[in-house]
Amino acid sequence: MSWQPSNKSFVKASINAFSRHGLFVTSRPRKMHDPEWLRGHGYDGLWWRGGGETCGCRLDDLAPCGEAGHDCKPGHVGEDGLMHQGKKVKG
Repeated sequence: MSWQPSNKSFVKASINAFSRHGLFVTSRPRKMHDPEWLRGHGYDGLWWRGGGETCGCRLDDLAPCGEAGHDCKPGHVGEDGLMHQGKKVKG
């Protein structure tokens, strides 16, 4: 596989590998990726946006991509059934 800046799967795999070996410093404290911490603070899972793409995962299947930590943020499930950044606005 040749490296190309647009090769998102290669970039994500590299970030994941660096994280596993302690060579990558995440911008979020690890506790923010702990299901119990998220649940206790009113979140439904994790949310991420990068390169024009977004993804989200729920607490019952947290980080199936194996990449939580590369700027994933706590999120909530919206009325559309998708994960959104932050807590659900009560109103």
